Amino acid sequence: QGKYESETIISQSSEMKKVIELAKQVAKSDSAVLIQGETGTGKELIARAIHQNSDRKDKQFRTIDCTQFKKSELIASELFGSEKGAFTGAESKIGLLEVANGGTVFLDEVHHLGDEAQAMLLRFIQDRKVRRVGGSVEKYVDVRLVFAAKPHLKVLVNEDKFLADLIYRMRQIKIDLPKLTERPNDVEVLCEFFLEKRRLQQADSVPKLLHPDSLDMLRAYSWPGNVREL
Repeated sequence: QGKYESETIISQSSEMKKVIELAKQVAKSDSAVLIQGETGTGKELIARAIHQNSDRKDKQFRTIDCTQFKKSELIASELFGSEKGAFTGAESKIGLLEVANGGTVFLDEVHHLGDEAQAMLLRFIQDRKVRRVGGSVEKYVDVRLVFAAKPHLKVLVNEDKFLADLIYRMRQIKIDLPKLTERPNDVEVLCEFFLEKRRLQQADSVPKLLHPDSLDMLRAYSWPGNVREL
């Protein structure tokens, strides 16, 4: 079989081909998407591929790393915007949901959101209206929401750490990404890709190849960090 490339998703495996084809199909709708996978499996690349293959591709694609916002007022300000003085240190700002109007917002590591932030996000998914923290005016915003999480959300629900209703809203469509050990045929093509990328960065005229013994070692490795580690 051949190599399949979408954005910078390099693969010759049937497992990733299925993921890429699903991402292209998903792009045609406005349904919320939940991408689940271990660290380094390429969740943001799939989110960008969905955006680039959609009717929203000429609009903004914005990423929010939910690990950066431990306090609900901070994630609320980042998502919805805020009025000056709404909380300590708050300035007047437009939230990313409003900035990306017409485009796509990707919420990465969404399992890190606290209770209040989860409730605010659930309400937005239901009515698509933003109200800045400390403000009184509501505004309708048209954005495509793509979420990413490690594959243990159900465990968090069982522990009362994540809203079940929010998961149902987030995973209108679910995409599960395989670990690199589940797509061993991709190790060689990924190595080729990264070596060539490095060669071009260094303006080196001599192509680099891995010795077959090195490839065997790389294929046999467990790759806990997946493609990012590679």
